[in-house]
Amino acid sequence: MSCCQQPRPLVVIVGCGAAGLGAAKTLKDNCDLIILEGRDRIGGRTHTIECGNKHIPIDLGASWVEGNGRNKHGKINPMTLQAKKLWRSKPDSGLGSNGGSRRSSFYEDGSGQEKRIMKRYQAIENEIRNVTKKATEDMSLEDARILAMEKLGYSIDDEEERCGIMESLLSGTEAYFGGGRAQMSAFWYEAGEENCYKGRDMWVQNGYGTLVSSFATEDIMSQVRLNHVVTRITYQDESNKVNVFARYNNTTTNDGGSEHEISIQCDAIVVALPIGVLQSKSVEFIPPLPEQKQDAICGLGSGLMNKVIMVFEKRFWGNLGGWIYGSRTRGKFRLWIAPEKNEPVLVCLLPPDYAKLSEDLTDEELQSEAISVLRTCFPSYSNSIRVTHFYRSQWWNDPFSRGTWTYIPAGSHPSMIDKIAEPINNRIFFAGECTNRSDFSTVHGAFDSGKRAGEEILALL
Repeated sequence: MSCCQQPRPLVVIVGCGAAGLGAAKTLKDNCDLIILEGRDRIGGRTHTIECGNKHIPIDLGASWVEGNGRNKHGKINPMTLQAKKLWRSKPDSGLGSNGGSRRSSFYEDGSGQEKRIMKRYQAIENEIRNVTKKATEDMSLEDARILAMEKLGYSIDDEEERCGIMESLLSGTEAYFGGGRAQMSAFWYEAGEENCYKGRDMWVQNGYGTLVSSFATEDIMSQVRLNHVVTRITYQDESNKVNVFARYNNTTTNDGGSEHEISIQCDAIVVALPIGVLQSKSVEFIPPLPEQKQDAICGLGSGLMNKVIMVFEKRFWGNLGGWIYGSRTRGKFRLWIAPEKNEPVLVCLLPPDYAKLSEDLTDEELQSEAISVLRTCFPSYSNSIRVTHFYRSQWWNDPFSRGTWTYIPAGSHPSMIDKIAEPINNRIFFAGECTNRSDFSTVHGAFDSGKRAGEEILALL
């Protein structure tokens, strides 16, 4: 028997969001870890900020845990389990509904026609399913809608098709699945729904970013290197190692920060990057990734949802917990949420098309448009709306996200997700919601993919 202990393998994890943390949690007891995170924080596309003078926790990224029940395999959402573990002694900080029980709707035009237009919308949506069942080739959800309307005798030029009510309904699908109807696959836009967790979606009252970051226990956090931007990954050399190169901005120096390049040689690497970052090719692989993997990366869609958060001098919406706004500009300030029952805070969710447009506006311009919409909704308070704090997300222009979650575009197939997930040479492993076919576009899907990548590495030890 040898008295020498075998050295533990060194694994580098690129990205410290839910996927990276899932991998770290799985590997930490059997491997030495280095976790490289480009941002100055962990959590990835979950990000809780403290708003206003009362430091109210609100999420700029994901806000809801999907389903408080079990999925078809009898499994409970790992985010639900972590929330119960984390906040067992503080139930008000855990999972629940956002503040206020009443809901309402406001429309730029078309008010008074809700029931008729909603009936028309539902009839078209039902016919879309009939159209796609009979189709031999994939098409966009918008093209399927046009075909469905023709079969029902409706015209795309009808006034009802352009009113705020209809645009609000159409943007609801886009908000849920992350892509525009003109881009999403009519065949596959709902792929993954069959594996969802049953029950109510739950608002993370103390912040989803806080929840995800709680997986970074002290032993994991000690291995995290913030502000390390990975630029290059090389493999297939004679040593059978992986070499990782990263830029590091040392902000502790007296000259205000200087940039350095570091290199790390490791036994394996987990690439836990969003689909938008992979598509941007900001990380160079040498040799290039296999052609089929590159095609799969390019074939998926990077969806988008942005948020506007405003704190006011006082509440002017009574006990409303939220409302829908319907504009002829699809998705424009569509969904408003009052997350706290007694606080003057509103969160507005912006679906893909308007979310992208919003990133070209300054804070002042975006705030002005938001207030204009609120004055339309609450005209009697139009002169007393005063904003004290304003926050926004810009996930599309964020170089570490390039969008919010994955969707399946027309002409693509969910099997592309499996192709991205495939390891290379048992040295390069991939994680992230874009690698989890059964739960893509979700935080728990990202976390589970990290666990899967970690288990793939452990199986080789």
